[in-house]
Amino acid sequence: MLRSEKGITGFADMDMDALIQRVRGVLVDPRNTLVADVRPAPPWPVAMREHAIPLVGGSAVAAAILGVVFGDGGLGAGLFGVLFTLLLKVVVGVAMLAAMGGITAFFSGMFGGQTDFETAFALVVLSMTPFYLGEAVLPLPAIGGFAALAGVIYALYVFYQGIDCVLGVPGEHRVKHFVLVLVSTLMLSLVVALIIGPLVLTGTP
Repeated sequence: MLRSEKGITGFADMDMDALIQRVRGVLVDPRNTLVADVRPAPPWPVAMREHAIPLVGGSAVAAAILGVVFGDGGLGAGLFGVLFTLLLKVVVGVAMLAAMGGITAFFSGMFGGQTDFETAFALVVLSMTPFYLGEAVLPLPAIGGFAALAGVIYALYVFYQGIDCVLGVPGEHRVKHFVLVLVSTLMLSLVVALIIGPLVLTGTP
């Protein structure tokens, strides 16, 4: 479960076995996994430390390694450029998850569902797991693109499930909530891409 019995002081005691179990649960039994891990919602720093940061960071590192093996990894020149690009991707990725959590909570309240940010953030963090798994293998020749696309589609499916079982948005408003969150997040992503795109491409601040 997405819980911390040792506080939220650092990463040293992060439960990797629990992380693997959550990832597997999201893939094979998303609805029950969401209910088990998000109700009640953990504090947002726990969700960030226990799932968001290792998920986004692991995805970025895996994609970088595969990119180097199979072609351009999209990293900056030199060790500093590589580290800067990876750090930037992790920071932006986690920040976008938090922003999507805020957007999700806002529209959930508009349609009669949960308005708690921690609930929405935990839902977003877990539901985007397939997306980042797909991103991790994107550099693979031939199958990488298909895996990434499948990750996007499945992540959206998991998120849609959570609108009901986690947020409690009434059925007649689920599609509207889903579309508004998706469009708002895409617009924000485009703005962020325009701002940080040159930094990722050059690997320099």
